[in-house]
Amino acid sequence: HWVVLTDFTGLKPAYLPEDNPADLSFFFDDGYDRRCYVAPERFFDSKLPEASRPGGECTPQMDTFSAGCVICELLMDGEAPFTLSQLLAYRRGDFDPLTAIHKLPDTPLRAAVCSMISLDPSARPDAITLTKP
Repeated sequence: HWVVLTDFTGLKPAYLPEDNPADLSFFFDDGYDRRCYVAPERFFDSKLPEASRPGGECTPQMDTFSAGCVICELLMDGEAPFTLSQLLAYRRGDFDPLTAIHKLPDTPLRAAVCSMISLDPSARPDAITLTKP
């Protein structure tokens, strides 16, 4: 089985202000629902001085998070693991998506999804690890 995520717009910002959803809505919102599969570390506090804000490109760990969200939604019969407000609460430590995920049957895929959506990017497995039997 394969998971392929594509994004046809290469102009999206890597980092987004957490208190201004305009960029998120413009680049990531489909207008249909409020699902949000953007990795939590991509958000920053806009009150930070410019020099203290994150910069650079997206990382493989960010893509792993998004892929985990997509797989999670498939396992949960279309229920989104995160809305924007839940994702920002998760970022602050005020929301636990694992509560809903742990209602799924205990399988290796469920365990993989839990690790893929870890709040800590360094705890997320890479694609090679995920594809090993």
